[in-house]
Amino acid sequence: MNKLLKISLWSLLFGGCLWALSAKAQQTQDDWDFSEVKQRQFDQAKIEKYKKDKRFQYQQTPRPTQPSIWFRISEWLWRNIADPLSNPGKHPVRSTIYYLIVAGILIYAILKLINADLSFSRSKKSQSQVTFAEIEENIHEMDFDQLIAEAKSKQNYRRAVRLLYLQILKKLTDKALINWQIDKTNHDYERELAYTSLHQSFQAVTLRFEYVCYGDFHINRETYDSTEPIFLEFGAKLAQLKSKSTNVLS
Repeated sequence: MNKLLKISLWSLLFGGCLWALSAKAQQTQDDWDFSEVKQRQFDQAKIEKYKKDKRFQYQQTPRPTQPSIWFRISEWLWRNIADPLSNPGKHPVRSTIYYLIVAGILIYAILKLINADLSFSRSKKSQSQVTFAEIEENIHEMDFDQLIAEAKSKQNYRRAVRLLYLQILKKLTDKALINWQIDKTNHDYERELAYTSLHQSFQAVTLRFEYVCYGDFHINRETYDSTEPIFLEFGAKLAQLKSKSTNVLS
């Protein structure tokens, strides 16, 4: 009895599914559009117009039988440079070499933009090296005007800037504004001038001195000409002040 009931239920379920599928198929057929399809024609005049337009002509231009010099140059550039760069898989060796050359050119251009010293000759290198002999000497026994003139005549502008700075330290020492010592740093002198009207000006002079003398680039006449007025202006301002024992406090 139970077996007969199960068979009946499965029969009803199967029949219901068939009826639903049949109804769905009939509904789909009712939605079909059996109206006449209108066939459209292409505008032959427009087709001919597009055929004559060079923008739509994609065939490869044949190589002339007697190519000009410019055509040969452009063809060589494409074959040996442009094609290897655009298709590195096709030309792995040449494309790698070209990429290295391009990278080297870019690095060189960047170094030139930041005014880096790219000279490797010993003569120029020895000329641009900073000598520390002046610091080891007594600044009160040095003829700065003569030494600066000699350095400028030899185009050793880095040394000339160092002498200008030492001359400033001497003048500050003469006015008892700082206590000059060989082992002191520039920032030690800045602290000694912290509460004077010269503090900011001395900071500017020190910053330019460190930029020129410790920067890793060649110092040319243009750089020196833009640096010297800063020291001369500070010297003129210093000359108008009295010694610390009188009153230079701001």
